[in-house]
Amino acid sequence: MVRPLVGGLLVLATVTACHAGGAYVVTNTANAGAGSLRWAITETTALGGEGSIVTFAASLKGKTIKPTSVLPAITRADVSVIGNIDQDGTPDIQLDGSLLPRGGPNSGLTVLGAPHCTIAGLAIVDFPASGITATNANVLRVFDCHLGVNLAGTAKRTNDFADMHLAGCASAFIGGWTAPERNVFSGGDSGASPPAYGLVMWDCSSCDVAGNYFGLTRGGLTAFGGGEYGVALARNAAGCTSNSLTTNVFAGVRTGVRIVGVGSDLNHLQSNWFGLAADGQTVLPGMDDGVRIYGGATGNVIGDPADGNVFAGSPIGVRISGAGTVSNAVQSNWFGLDAGGIQVAGVRQGVVVQDAGSQAIGGAAAAAGNLFAIHEAGATTYGVKCLAGATGSLVRFNRFGLLTTGAVALPTTNAVLVDGANVDVVDNVFVGHRVGLDFASLGADGRVLRNRFRNCTDTAVRLRNGARATLGDLNSQVVGEGRNVFLTTNLWNIRNETPYTVRAEGNDFSTTAKGAIDAKIWDRLDDATLGRVDFVPLKGGIIPTGGTEGAAVVVSGAVAEPTSRGAEIAFSLSAPANVTVEVLNLAGRPVAVLAQDRPADSGSQRLVWNGQSASGTTAPSGRYLVRVSARAGGGLQATALVPLTLPR
Repeated sequence: MVRPLVGGLLVLATVTACHAGGAYVVTNTANAGAGSLRWAITETTALGGEGSIVTFAASLKGKTIKPTSVLPAITRADVSVIGNIDQDGTPDIQLDGSLLPRGGPNSGLTVLGAPHCTIAGLAIVDFPASGITATNANVLRVFDCHLGVNLAGTAKRTNDFADMHLAGCASAFIGGWTAPERNVFSGGDSGASPPAYGLVMWDCSSCDVAGNYFGLTRGGLTAFGGGEYGVALARNAAGCTSNSLTTNVFAGVRTGVRIVGVGSDLNHLQSNWFGLAADGQTVLPGMDDGVRIYGGATGNVIGDPADGNVFAGSPIGVRISGAGTVSNAVQSNWFGLDAGGIQVAGVRQGVVVQDAGSQAIGGAAAAAGNLFAIHEAGATTYGVKCLAGATGSLVRFNRFGLLTTGAVALPTTNAVLVDGANVDVVDNVFVGHRVGLDFASLGADGRVLRNRFRNCTDTAVRLRNGARATLGDLNSQVVGEGRNVFLTTNLWNIRNETPYTVRAEGNDFSTTAKGAIDAKIWDRLDDATLGRVDFVPLKGGIIPTGGTEGAAVVVSGAVAEPTSRGAEIAFSLSAPANVTVEVLNLAGRPVAVLAQDRPADSGSQRLVWNGQSASGTTAPSGRYLVRVSARAGGGLQATALVPLTLPR
C-alpha cells in the first residue's frame, strides 16, 4: 500500500507565477501603512498587478500579524503570497484574526476571481470566517500552510467557518507530492455552533487535494480531537465533481471526507489513511466515519486498483446513505489494517449502505476487491452491511478474514449482512467468521455465486426471517459457473431458518455424498417448522472434485520464470486438488489471477501469464510474487510462494 508522505525535506514546490507585476516585501506587522501586509496586497490589486509576489522580510520570521479590519481580496491573476522566509518547508508567518469582529465575511486571505494565484508558508488562525476563502479562483495553489493550526503546528486554533473554503474553483492544487508542500488543517470544531470545518469545497471541479494532514499536529503522530469534517465536497449551485483526494491523513475528526448532494459526483479518493497517525501504524480513535456519501451523490470512487485507502480508526469505514445516492464504488481498500497490512482494532463496520440505491463494493476484477480484516474483542463487527434501500448493490471479489499475506486474520463476527435489500454476492472469499453471509429479513434476496467459504465457526451462509436468496446458478450450462465452494471446516455450510425452500444447486460441498452434505445443512431435517435446502451437487454439470474426504495435498517444485511478455509458472501436485494461482505485488495485492479454484489432477502443472494485469494493462517491470494455493477434497490446503522479476 503506497503511503502518504511522511519523510523529511524534499524538493520545495516552486511558485509558478511569472511575476511580471511588482515584488512587494512586508517589513512590519502593522495593520496598515507602508510595509504592511495590507499595503502589499493592495498594491497587487492595482492595474498591472498581475504576476505580483508578496514576501516577508527575514526580520519577521516567527512573527504574528493581527489585522483589525478585513484584508483586501486578491483580484489579479498570478499573485503569490509566500510566507516561508527560509524555504525550510514550514510556515514562518502567522496571520491571526482574533481582533476582527465575529461574523461576516472576515477571512484571513481572500482570492476573488483571480486565476493562477499561490499561497504558501503561512499559519492562518482565529478568523471569523475562513482561513482562506477562494471564489472562482481557478488553478489556485496552496501549500506549506497551517490552517486553523498555530505556527509551531502543535495547537489547534480553528477559524470560525472553515480552515479553507473554495467555491466555484477549478483545477486547484491543495498540498503537494512532497513533505514540505503539506498543509496542516485543524479539521474544524465539532463543538462550535455551527460546527467549523477543515477544507470545504463548493461547486469545485478537477481539483487535487494531496499529501495533507487533517486533524493532526505537524508531527503527524497526535490528533487534536474534536474536529468536524476533514474535507467536505458539496453542491451549492453547479455541483462538485471530478475532484481527487490522494495521500492525505485524517484523524481526530468526526468524518474524514463528506461527499454530499446531487451533483457531488465522480470524485475519487486514493491512498488516503483514516484513523491512523502519519507513521502508518498508530491508531488514533475518535472518528465516526472515514468517508460518508449521501444526499444524492453519485459515481464517486473510493479506492483504486493501483492503491486503495486504509481505514483503521473509524468505527465505520465508508457509509453510503440517502435516496438517489447511487452508483458509487468502494474498491481496493483495506479495512481493519494499518498501512503495513498489520491487523488493528478500531473499525467495527467496513462498508454500510442504507436507504441508498445500488453500489459496487469491490468490482469486476480481482484487483478491485477490498480486504476486510475487522476484529475487535467483545464487539459485534461486520465487513459489509447492505440494509434497506441497497437493492441492486454488488459485493464482488472481496476477501473477508484474510491478511495481505493470505494468512487468516482474527475473526469478524459477520462478514456480510444483507437486510431488506436484493444484493448479489459474487466471487468473494470468506474465512474464519462466525457467519460468513447473513441474509437477515424478508426482502433480503439476491444471487450468491462463485464464493468460497471456510472456517466459519457458526455458518457459512444463513437465511432467516423470510430471506429468499439463491445459492449457486441453477440454470448455468457452463461447468463451474456460479458454483460456491463450501469447505468441510465450516460448522454449518447453510442454515435455512425460513419456511421457504432455498435453491442451492450446482455448488461444491467438498463431497458428493448426500448424507455428508445434509450433515452440514440446517433445514427441516433439523427443525420441522423450517423449509428445506434444495441441492443437487451434480446438477448443471458440476462435478465436485478432490480426493478422499480429509486427504492432504502438497505443492512442490514451484517456479516462475520470466518470458518476453510475462512469465511461465510451473509446479507439481501430490494429489488432485482445486488450484488458485495469483500474481501479487510486493504489498500482497493481486495483480492478476491466472486460475481460481480450478480442478487439477496430481502431477506436473504449467500456466502462462501474458503479463497483463486484471484491468487489462501491461504490468510494469519489477519484482512480483506468485502464489499457488491448492485445496484437496477435505478442505486441507497447501500454498507455495515464489518470486518473479519482470525485466521488460
